[in-house]
Amino acid sequence: AALEVVGFGPEEVQTLRRMLSAVLHLTSLAFDEAEDSHGQRAAAVRDTAASGRAARCLQVPQTALEEGLTSRTTIVGGETLVKALDAVQAADAADALAKAVYGRMFESIVARINQLVGGKEGELPFIGILDIFGFEAFETNSFEQLCINFANEMLQAQFNADTFRFQQAEYEAEGVPWQHIEYEDNTAIIELLAARRVGAFALLDEECRLQTGTADSFIEKLARSRPAGDELFSVPKLKRAKGGAEFSIKHYAGLVTYETSLFIVKNTDPLLPELSELIGNSECAPLAALFPPDAKKESGAKSRALFSTTVGTRFKEQLGSLMSAIQATHVHYVRCVKPNPKSVSAEFDNALVAEQLRCAGMLEAIRISRAAYPHRLPCGAFLQLFGGLAGAAAAKGATPVDRAGSAAAALL
Repeated sequence: AALEVVGFGPEEVQTLRRMLSAVLHLTSLAFDEAEDSHGQRAAAVRDTAASGRAARCLQVPQTALEEGLTSRTTIVGGETLVKALDAVQAADAADALAKAVYGRMFESIVARINQLVGGKEGELPFIGILDIFGFEAFETNSFEQLCINFANEMLQAQFNADTFRFQQAEYEAEGVPWQHIEYEDNTAIIELLAARRVGAFALLDEECRLQTGTADSFIEKLARSRPAGDELFSVPKLKRAKGGAEFSIKHYAGLVTYETSLFIVKNTDPLLPELSELIGNSECAPLAALFPPDAKKESGAKSRALFSTTVGTRFKEQLGSLMSAIQATHVHYVRCVKPNPKSVSAEFDNALVAEQLRCAGMLEAIRISRAAYPHRLPCGAFLQLFGGLAGAAAAKGATPVDRAGSAAAALL
């Protein structure tokens, strides 16, 4: 009903429901495996009725869908080779297809809503609201936390620029007497994560492209890229009992240790080219449009390009677009503080609140504001309140700035 209110037609809504049903059916598929004629472990769909429902929702042949989920085709020297996937690989292929359908469907919904309720891009001003979740540090932190914390580092750097560097530059340009305030600059942390070739994301991408790539090798390369005595990056000497290579990063908000056993799997998340081509030929035109030839090429039309675009790379590109949009706007910040861990009213945990303010850089922001003039009025608003104090002499031919100066002198 909500989609119809903003302008979606009945057929569009029905198509979206069919796509969502396909995602649900794909994620519920189970696979068995047995040895094929070549002695390899080959997966097969356990319940063909379930794959049939998924195929009907996707409007593709059931046999083609099952073949795409349980085998992979590669071209080597002009010869086409078909390799059977095991049960784990087949389940990963089904999950990757479900994620691709859902992700592209979501993006298409957002684009369609913007088309229905907004004007043409660039013609109208807009107000954007960005909900920042905040730094994450759990008992076990994986690739998702690394991406989230990287985004928060970028947003914190923007906050630092708006609040600290620009503020101090404004004081100096206007000759306002003030005392320099030291603040923590997180540029080095961003370089650790995003630097070309030697950053964490670049080295992880490199490891993902190697058939022999491992989490241990990724950490070793990252450690070698860091300078001696680096305070931002460290590798714990004692690993957790459950195993898995780990490294720690001293983020702006504090130290976070990452468990990397699933980093390579989560960063690749490959959509097999056969499946991308299959959905691109779906009888459902809106769904097929979400998997154009360029998308098929991006997901790996050739075996050597299978990991050409990783999850981390796409995340960095999307984050870069977000930062460009933020830098092109006039930003206002609303800091939300959790008063207590119990989620109850009228109770403030002083230590918890202070820690959140520290992690957000608010203490330094307050000190910088207090270092000069924390209360400011535009020249016109100031003259409306105090312009009568400027005197007749200042009023004749004087600029608003001069009149404001005369009024301020009378006040002082």
